[in-house]
Amino acid sequence: MKKVLVIALAALLMLSALSVFGAAAEEVADGAPRSLITVENGEVKNGTIKEGNNVKTLASGDVVKFGFKKEFDPMIHINLGEAVDTAKYPILAIKAQQSGATKLGGEVFYNEPGAGAVGGKSVKYNWADTAEWQWIKVDLSGCGNVGYLRLDVFDNGDTSVTGMIAALGFFKTADDADAFAASEQGLKLGTDPGPESVVEEIKQEDASFYYLYDKESTVSTGWWYAPYADGKSISVYFESTVWFSKIWFYAYASQRDCPILLTVLNDSDDEVFSREIGVSGNTDNTVDLGIALAPGYYTIMFESVEVDDDLLDNIHFVLGSAGEGDVEVDLTSFGGNTNDNTQAAPAIRLIICEPDPNYTEKPVVTPKATELPTPVPTSVPTSVPIPAETDAAPTAGSDNNGSAKSGDDNKSKTDNKGKTGLIIGIAAAGAVIIGSVIAIVAAKKKKS
Repeated sequence: MKKVLVIALAALLMLSALSVFGAAAEEVADGAPRSLITVENGEVKNGTIKEGNNVKTLASGDVVKFGFKKEFDPMIHINLGEAVDTAKYPILAIKAQQSGATKLGGEVFYNEPGAGAVGGKSVKYNWADTAEWQWIKVDLSGCGNVGYLRLDVFDNGDTSVTGMIAALGFFKTADDADAFAASEQGLKLGTDPGPESVVEEIKQEDASFYYLYDKESTVSTGWWYAPYADGKSISVYFESTVWFSKIWFYAYASQRDCPILLTVLNDSDDEVFSREIGVSGNTDNTVDLGIALAPGYYTIMFESVEVDDDLLDNIHFVLGSAGEGDVEVDLTSFGGNTNDNTQAAPAIRLIICEPDPNYTEKPVVTPKATELPTPVPTSVPTSVPIPAETDAAPTAGSDNNGSAKSGDDNKSKTDNKGKTGLIIGIAAAGAVIIGSVIAIVAAKKKKS
């Protein structure tokens, strides 16, 4: 009986310990932030901060710098390292800085883990009119479990402004957020911005792009397949006049990684690159081909692949579209679709590279002639033909009727030359015949 009691007590103590440990793992210290995202040595910790439409982000030092490419709908996508229950931690606090513009406002879209931005799930906020660091506080009370944020940085599209994000986290109260901001840890965040310039990155990036569409156009939703299924594809055929080694494309995809097979074919339909990649969120995507491709005609193909049934209903892929471009787009007969926002050309850019030094141009083969050669004309004789003689030759200076005729003197000279040549030819032939006769007679005498 004692043994049973001891075992029961031990089990109870173990369960109590596990319960305490579980509670300790679940809770954080009073006043401390939940799911705090920071940056260390150019690397985002405890989550991701990704550039979205018309925004360039650059992790440098202990911050993420951002700049703008265009005014239209700039955004930054943030995925938390864990889901946060906003019933317990409703205050989102972001340590950020902007270059000093006034009257700036923005908007935060929120959703559960694996989901994206949707209408009706957002809260607006304002920036302080200062170039110093500030903590932006957004009340997300009653917004459920949050694992995804979309930060629409500015609502008035001032592309001359730049900024930085040092950290963000969730707090129980606004006072807790203020206390953390004033703490040693909070003050230290963002003190090492690093040497890199996001403005220079934008300039260099834009200079390295070879657009397959009108670069002034706004990227919108375009060619998509949802629900997801194996065997759907989007093919883009185009001509490149530059060497390129990377492909940039903009996609609107599910927050859960959507697997896509990206293939590049040359003009002979030979595969020059193929790799399965994961696409998530509404983001820029850059794929390094690992090779330098020469100018010519190519096809870029996006294909869906076979996935497990539990993933099938939770992923989708949309290739962003833009303005006019010199490309041809083809969708498989049973996969892919467009909507009213789809524009003419997919949002695809090639990233220019140096030519391959080992590349040898294919020799240009001269096509064989398809027509028969022109026949060589027969040469015209240069000697004057001998005129045929008549029974009664006219007298010099008159025609057959004895009348005078101009140019007859020249004609008479020509006729005389012809007759002289004829006489010489007859004499020569006679000499040959006589010589032959004499030779025969001499031979007979010698024989006798």
